[in-house]
Amino acid sequence: MKITGSGIIIFERTIPGIKVTTKNFKMETKSDNQDIKKLKEDIDNEENVGKITMSIGRVADRDMKLAEKLVNNLDMEKLRDKIDAEEDIKEIAWCVEEIAYACEGYAGGIFYGGGWFVENLVRNMDIGKLKVKIDAEEDIKTIGMCIGAIFEGDGEVAKKLSNSLDPEKLKDKIDAEEDIGKIGGFLWKIGFGSDEVAEKLVRSMNAEKLRKKIEKEKDAEKIKLFVVAIHRYGSYELASKLTTQLDPEKAKTPEVKEFIINLKNQYQNQKSKK
Repeated sequence: MKITGSGIIIFERTIPGIKVTTKNFKMETKSDNQDIKKLKEDIDNEENVGKITMSIGRVADRDMKLAEKLVNNLDMEKLRDKIDAEEDIKEIAWCVEEIAYACEGYAGGIFYGGGWFVENLVRNMDIGKLKVKIDAEEDIKTIGMCIGAIFEGDGEVAKKLSNSLDPEKLKDKIDAEEDIGKIGGFLWKIGFGSDEVAEKLVRSMNAEKLRKKIEKEKDAEKIKLFVVAIHRYGSYELASKLTTQLDPEKAKTPEVKEFIINLKNQYQNQKSKK
């Protein structure tokens, strides 16, 4: 995920192995005249969610119209049951995301909303089971991926899922994460599900801890992603306090130093106007 200069959120497909040959992949995708019925049967009979994701992804990379037709002909109930049974939330996220992509939910890298298949798939998933799996996951990037994927299917389901999560547990996981880019990305993803949850998490953050994490970061874009996220989710006070504490001279790279200087100037100008 990236934030453009105009503030547009760009989703990047993160499905692994789509363009990599694998011995486990048995479906033919070379011909433009592929038999949808055969492809559908192969996926309907496949129990491994990861292989299903790869299968749909390979078709989508060759022919989006064919992929959309394929997805719309799948047995939704069977697919839902396989996703509900999958313990790895990363695999769940990749699968839902790839289905959304195949349903033409993307254009030019920007997500506009999935089609009817992914919407109904997500609406019929067991969100209670998914919550338990998310609670057991320690990696906030993976949690964010999962919530983001559900959002691509249906925003209301993503909101229900986000609101069901324990904010204290999420806070502890954020505190344990040293990568400021992962923290920023997670805030954006959970914010897509629920502004309220994202705002609670941002308000609970400690500026001093965040400052130390930022000072270790070499990538200015990661810092930008994080700063924009905390500003977006309502904590001008935290953003201002954090900006005041940041020392450009401690920046790890010239790009980070320049970003911090510009950030401090921006907040100083905002204060002057008040």
